[in-house]
Amino acid sequence: MKNPTHGSLKVAVNSILAAQHSHTAIFDGYEIKTDGNLYAHLVLRGSNSRPNYSLADLKEASQALLDAKVNNPAIIVDASHDNCLINGKKDPLRQGEVVFDVIQSIQESPELLTLVKGFMLESFLLSGNQNIDTVSEINMNGLSITDPCIGFEETVEILTKLANMWNIK
Repeated sequence: MKNPTHGSLKVAVNSILAAQHSHTAIFDGYEIKTDGNLYAHLVLRGSNSRPNYSLADLKEASQALLDAKVNNPAIIVDASHDNCLINGKKDPLRQGEVVFDVIQSIQESPELLTLVKGFMLESFLLSGNQNIDTVSEINMNGLSITDPCIGFEETVEILTKLANMWNIK
């Protein structure tokens, strides 16, 4: 569950707790019962006012999950969205910086290693994006029509650096 754009961890943690429990719904005349998802987790996506991947943010999120007694507490850091803003504008090339800042935080506070499970990157074949409402011809050769993305080369660079940090072949 991603924190909402206003940044509330409480809303996100409550969403995780709800997702981890069984629910019954009626759909199209049928009653459907879910088991709940014991592995629902927190996604830190930043907020309208600031990013939320710093060491202090990770510790606050970890404590919120533990205080709420969330089953299988886990955090995924969204390196895109509001975590990669510069002067209020999304810069997809900052995603690598976000990832490596989080890695540094984990090295400084190793207890976070058990909670921070990974990252989300917005990646596509080519860097950038196109707005289908304003272009006269859509680039069909690998340019995103949604959010700005890092390209394949930047993605490989980030993943290679991560693999080398842990000697992964």
